[in-house]
Amino acid sequence: MKTIPQPPSSAGTAASPTAEPSDERGRCDFLHSLLEYMPDRIYFKDKQGRFILVSKAEASYLGAQDAAEIIGKSDFDFFDHELAQAAFDDEQEVMRSGTAITGKVEEKLLLDGRTGWALVAKIPMRNEAGEIIGTCGISKDITRLRETQDSLHEALSAVASQKTQLSKSLTELNKAHQELKTAQEQLIDFQKLQSLARLAFGVAQEIQNPLATLELGLGFLSNQQDESAAPALQGMAAAIARVEVVIRALMDGATATGIVLKPGEAADIVRQAVDRIQNAKSAF
Repeated sequence: MKTIPQPPSSAGTAASPTAEPSDERGRCDFLHSLLEYMPDRIYFKDKQGRFILVSKAEASYLGAQDAAEIIGKSDFDFFDHELAQAAFDDEQEVMRSGTAITGKVEEKLLLDGRTGWALVAKIPMRNEAGEIIGTCGISKDITRLRETQDSLHEALSAVASQKTQLSKSLTELNKAHQELKTAQEQLIDFQKLQSLARLAFGVAQEIQNPLATLELGLGFLSNQQDESAAPALQGMAAAIARVEVVIRALMDGATATGIVLKPGEAADIVRQAVDRIQNAKSAF
């Protein structure tokens, strides 16, 4: 790479006092236009890291009104020691290895205290003899892009969190649905149980009415003083008493008191009632 030509004084350095060929003047004008209008920050530094040429955008970034104010200074004059040292170390490595650094994202502490980000390229600067005499850097501000990226990352994290919460809510909803389904099944069983209880209560009443007639007849026969019939009458009285026990059990079981909602209990109650009625019949 040839030695960088000196731009006019408005770019931060003085023009050469000697006459230049037309092609050299054209390159100088081109460089001046590039440094004047390029929105990316461009700078040239010597081997000690001091600015020797900067663009208008770089001068504005460093808080200067004129690029000439920056010449001869280094990053240590504008940034905290840690950031300036990191930039200096990169430039020294570029000059030592002769290899450019491209596409590096650097965090920048802006002069107003805000944190900025830049996409940086640093290349070795050589003279006509091929000797490295410094570095050239181009820095593109990507602060807004980085902020957008961070906002997008936060939004994606929020979406992921909402997705997790939604999955949790669906699990709880499924659990609630199963509990509701179980409650509905229990309600159906309870309604069946109530129907059976009403049926049992009606059966008990139907038995109780003729049983009362039998008790009256048994009382009448007992008053006839027929000793030979006494054992039979006593047996009938005992049978009637057992039937009354069964009837009271049926009527007690038919009331709401004491009913516990459990699947399959209705079948047990009916089975017990049938067993008691059969036992009562066998006593006659």
